[in-house]
Amino acid sequence: MQQRLDDLLDNLSIPYLADFGNPIPDEDRVHLRQHVPGAQIEEWPDNGHMVHLMQPGRFAQLTSDFVTACSAEAPAAEGSVSSQDSGGL
Repeated sequence: MQQRLDDLLDNLSIPYLADFGNPIPDEDRVHLRQHVPGAQIEEWPDNGHMVHLMQPGRFAQLTSDFVTACSAEAPAAEGSVSSQDSGGL
């Protein structure tokens, strides 16, 4: 099972954000870095499994910043409409 998961991780070609509510073991961090080298890893001690509920403002900002960074790096899709073209929609 682990090998199947590692194979999936090895083939990710999209941005990856991992937000943990507690520090993760060093070996888990190394493992994630080996299989998803560009992953953004966040560790928020003492927040448990539901970081989005424990710190909603911080989580919203992290997510917004991540999406903005991803959007800035992504090439425009062919046939896509920019906000300027759509009247700011």
